[in-house]
Amino acid sequence: MSNHFHLVVAMVPSVANAWSPSEIAARWCRLFPKEDAKANELKIQTLEANEAHIMRCRARLHDLSWLMKMINEPIARRANAEDRVNGRFWQG
Repeated sequence: MSNHFHLVVAMVPSVANAWSPSEIAARWCRLFPKEDAKANELKIQTLEANEAHIMRCRARLHDLSWLMKMINEPIARRANAEDRVNGRFWQG
């Protein structure tokens, strides 16, 4: 079918737990980049300095539920905009 896809994912928390704070910040900023390269560098530096946020990012980078949420959200927003509805995707 053309309206879905299958994705095979291997989540390895031990690998993510070995990443340094700068690696976590860089990976996070690749997922959610700023338009300006200088803004990206500033964001990486800000993330590196915030240990609590680094811990949250590290946990999310190896969480399958969080990955599925990030994949689903833009699709749901686009579908809701096309249908001119609000609310959860698949609700109606």
